[in-house]
Amino acid sequence: MTLFLVVKRCNKYRATISKISFAYLELYHFLLVDLQVGSSKRSEMSNPLFVIVSIILVASPSCLGCLCTVNPYTTPREELYCDAYYAIKGMVVEKKGPTNHMIEYTVVVDNVFKGHKFMALGDVITFKTPSSSTHCGVTTIEEGVKYLFMGPPPIPGFGYGLTICQWIEKFTKLSVEEKDGLRGEYNRFCPGA
Repeated sequence: MTLFLVVKRCNKYRATISKISFAYLELYHFLLVDLQVGSSKRSEMSNPLFVIVSIILVASPSCLGCLCTVNPYTTPREELYCDAYYAIKGMVVEKKGPTNHMIEYTVVVDNVFKGHKFMALGDVITFKTPSSSTHCGVTTIEEGVKYLFMGPPPIPGFGYGLTICQWIEKFTKLSVEEKDGLRGEYNRFCPGA
């Protein structure tokens, strides 16, 4: 019954649980590595209760959900651009799924801002994403709408992935400054450009 209540309240307290989890890991690392505690203390820290609490706080996706290393809403746009493998404007022509907990978006490339070696105008690309935003899936993309897609290289055997951790936005919602950045202004911020 207690576990049920913990899981039921995970969404309400997700941010707090996440902070506690990372603080807990930092403390564990500090005690084991930084202080080089002796073997008697290490055996206390490896008891079953300590291990169970570690697993619940750190590894439970139902509590922590999607954790992005880069937040596309707060990270400067030029940094997102420079870190991206590709940046394209594309029309979503088909949405399939969810099938096997995945959604597939078929996109026709309308413009390539970055990644000309890998994509060209008119190419048809399939993007795959988890069917739940809890697992970083992009579920709100609409057919017949042009979007900015930016992200990492394709995964061998899987293809191009999409997550909510990437800069994906309706092209009509971009500001004039963002559109100018994509057309070349962001390049000056990239190392080696």
